[in-house]
Amino acid sequence: STGYAMVWPNQPIVGGTNQDVEPIFGFNPFLEAGFGKGTFAKRENQLNPNYDYGVQTNCMSCHSLATSSSSVVYSADEYISMDDPYFVDKVQVDFAWSIQSAIITDQ
Repeated sequence: STGYAMVWPNQPIVGGTNQDVEPIFGFNPFLEAGFGKGTFAKRENQLNPNYDYGVQTNCMSCHSLATSSSSVVYSADEYISMDDPYFVDKVQVDFAWSIQSAIITDQ
């Protein structure tokens, strides 16, 4: 499956849309397939509010939400603009959840 696009036709890094696009599902069956309701805090899906499960996800939709925030938010497949309001007061960590998980919070 395409790993670097959330939807088809592909959308720009900022200013794209979830209108008139098709989802591109692509997931790791050993990791995301078990995700279901209640696994993580969920953001409202703009492509399809019924997308809840790991088999309805895409690498980019999930990894685009990686930030320095200690609260982990999950999204099934949807286009997420890099200037989405979700990122206000957060540091984006270049799609790498490993950076977020290694942040030292004790000062």
